[in-house]
Amino acid sequence: MEEYLKDELNLLYNEHEAVVLMDAKNQTYKIIFSQKNYFQFIPLAGHWKELFAYEFIKFPQLEAANVPQVLLNRAKKKIYINLESDKEKYYLTLIYLAEKDQYLCFIDEIYNVNQLQHEVTQNTEKQYENTRLVNMLTVFARNLFFRYEPITKLFTFYEDILLIQPSQILSVKEILESDLVQPDKDIFMQFIAAMDVGKVESAEFRMKFKQEQYNWYRVHYEVNFNEDNTPVTIFGIIKNIDAEVKYKNKSECDLLTGLYNKLTSEKKIDHLLREGNLAAHSYLIFIDVDNFKAVNDNLGHNFGDTVLINLAKNLKTIFRKEDVVGRIGGDEFMVFVKNLDSEITLIERLEEVKKAFHNVYYDVFTEHEISSSIGVSMYPRDGHTFKDMAEKADIAMYRAKKQGKNQYIIYDHSWGATVADTVVDHFDAMKRTSSQFIDIELCFNLFELLYNVDDVLIGLNKIISIIGNSYDIDRFYIFRVDHALGLHLNQFEWINEKAAYLPYMPYTISTQMVKPITDMYDEGGIFYFDSSMEFPQEFWDAMPYSDIKSMLHCSMKIEDQVSITLGFDRYYPQMKWNQKTINTLIFLAKIISIYVC
Repeated sequence: MEEYLKDELNLLYNEHEAVVLMDAKNQTYKIIFSQKNYFQFIPLAGHWKELFAYEFIKFPQLEAANVPQVLLNRAKKKIYINLESDKEKYYLTLIYLAEKDQYLCFIDEIYNVNQLQHEVTQNTEKQYENTRLVNMLTVFARNLFFRYEPITKLFTFYEDILLIQPSQILSVKEILESDLVQPDKDIFMQFIAAMDVGKVESAEFRMKFKQEQYNWYRVHYEVNFNEDNTPVTIFGIIKNIDAEVKYKNKSECDLLTGLYNKLTSEKKIDHLLREGNLAAHSYLIFIDVDNFKAVNDNLGHNFGDTVLINLAKNLKTIFRKEDVVGRIGGDEFMVFVKNLDSEITLIERLEEVKKAFHNVYYDVFTEHEISSSIGVSMYPRDGHTFKDMAEKADIAMYRAKKQGKNQYIIYDHSWGATVADTVVDHFDAMKRTSSQFIDIELCFNLFELLYNVDDVLIGLNKIISIIGNSYDIDRFYIFRVDHALGLHLNQFEWINEKAAYLPYMPYTISTQMVKPITDMYDEGGIFYFDSSMEFPQEFWDAMPYSDIKSMLHCSMKIEDQVSITLGFDRYYPQMKWNQKTINTLIFLAKIISIYVC
């Protein structure tokens, strides 16, 4: 296993005088290594009182800083401490690993301070090595390691960074019987079969260790072969990706209803259509809520949101688990049903939707009735792609609305020229839907303002002030990505007057350092975060400031590479942006990017 870690361990030895792993829960320490006799009079492991007592003698200012209590408070993810005596000058960097409740402590001579604070310098290659080192240690201390022997079918698990002390030994049979979620057992056995023949593959499955709850894990490994090219020992890393999977599930779903969002729905439907395993009775259904604007305007948006949530729940009840049920935006939904036994079954489902969507709500003076206009297209008659089928379902839906609402219509190719009338109605409906999906008036007013100014910088300051005060944004920034240098370059930054206490962001940030954040961008280059969401620890380590409550990134690509990132941050108060606000900010970011690129 030493060979498996050789490059990383060499990097450790070359970069630091000493590295210590400190357990906050048990208040113990373990010296991973110490050079130049930095720790020469204390044991390699023990209670951290011994370690601090030793350090306090050499550096009294460490005692004055009350470091043990600071560590126990666990309030800071990164701690930097200068240690100086008449003869020695050192710099301590402590990184908190929340999943293990441990701190990694790097001890370095004072001339390495700038590098260890990860400030970007002209020597980008050296800066990358320091980042790689911290990333490697963080990953190693946070995850499990294993040794697997194909002959005995035994796994030996390790938790310590140097893989010295086994924490658990389990056979493949024991894991199958008690430690795996039932649906993932086939995936696990495929993973075992690959290792047994020396084939390297990654795998993801739900598993538990030491009677803990089930979590998602991703496995990577390397195979050692004997002279006959037979696999004899496999060494690997088991990474807990539970937070990552939960975030992915959230990012695929509409924030209000929990259904798939528009982008995810389209991707899943296109995938089903490309697979080609569909029978004749497969359908795309578009559903528009009739008269929903009256409910929103008279009973309030919160009430309207509740109506949409209940309608979404009804759709999930009506359709099967294997069907794709999504929200297009505003008051529109889509469903793709595959391989029904007949068109009669489709009609039964559509009747259920009609009934579920037909409701009456009352305010003091008036009743407000809602219903559904439903359009349907059929595979393969109406198309082999999502785009083709959506066009037909859309036309059918607006025909249903034009003919009196509260009905469903299946697309008919004989309509011919009458389609033009439907398209006009469709455009009117799009404008109505857009006003629910984004703040259309603000977007067009700001577009006009930016279009008419001669100085882009002056115009940008004006519109960002309006956006910031309208949506309670504390900071807005634009970073250009220089892929050759591996840097994000700060091109523009605005801080709200009420948040004037905030420090300005650095002029340059290493692309490698913010990679845990940029890896979260979806296919459209969008990423949204609020402080209630669960993320992997490396994401939190990459956050520029720990007290951000909400953050939205919108990136633009040139030749398949991100060229610019626009960001909106909120620090106070602790509240979420709603879906309409997020959509509006994304739309405005795209407008701004056109003018600054």
